[in-house]
Amino acid sequence: MKKICFIAAVVLLQTWAAQAQSTVTVTKTNGAVSSYTVQSTGSISFAGDYVVIKESNTSAAQSIPMSAVRNMKFSDSSNGIEDVASSQQAAVRLYPNPAQSYCVVSNTEGELMDVTVYSMTGAKMMETTVENEGRIDISSLKTGVYMVKINNHTTKLVKW
Repeated sequence: MKKICFIAAVVLLQTWAAQAQSTVTVTKTNGAVSSYTVQSTGSISFAGDYVVIKESNTSAAQSIPMSAVRNMKFSDSSNGIEDVASSQQAAVRLYPNPAQSYCVVSNTEGELMDVTVYSMTGAKMMETTVENEGRIDISSLKTGVYMVKINNHTTKLVKW
């Protein structure tokens, strides 16, 4: 299941194909955060139950067990998409998760948030804009795992 989530995240990364480099921020289940700068010669792939990040064609590959990964965020420094500061990431929440008929996107900063829901195949399922605590109707989605992009932060949503 996690492998499918990461495949969708890689699909999102590939939509930024005209980039010189991307930053991949991996948040592990123990709370540790690691950032990797993936050059155009680098890669992100999967080997068994591991996500493999190679920052360039000359760097050593970093293998991370998928069971240890809670979230992956992609940022592109060449097209103006910047990393969200840790305090801003904490200010944006998606709940309840898992959800059945709706989920709420909250933002303590009071900013408008562009929310896009993608299937595991990378198909855009829905798109909306919410402010503060916006409720999103997901009742039309089939049961499964989805990737939700909130501005430039990506997380997973389990629909049951």
